[in-house]
Amino acid sequence: MSAHPVSIKGVLLAPTGEIVLRLNEREEWGRPGGRIALGESSTERLAREIGEALNLRVEVGAPMAVAQEASA
Repeated sequence: MSAHPVSIKGVLLAPTGEIVLRLNEREEWGRPGGRIALGESSTERLAREIGEALNLRVEVGAPMAVAQEASA
């Protein structure tokens, strides 16, 4: 188990080519995503989050980028 939470964000493209954002609980616009639960894959988490937040079924593709935040 990781000592730090691991999260994932998705880039969801509309058929028009626009990027889909959602309004989060802090009233900020952002990409859909969330923290990955123990035993859950990143693709499962992202598909589940988009399904719950936007009521859509999606196919999750390969990662575009992976970032690691350095701790102080």
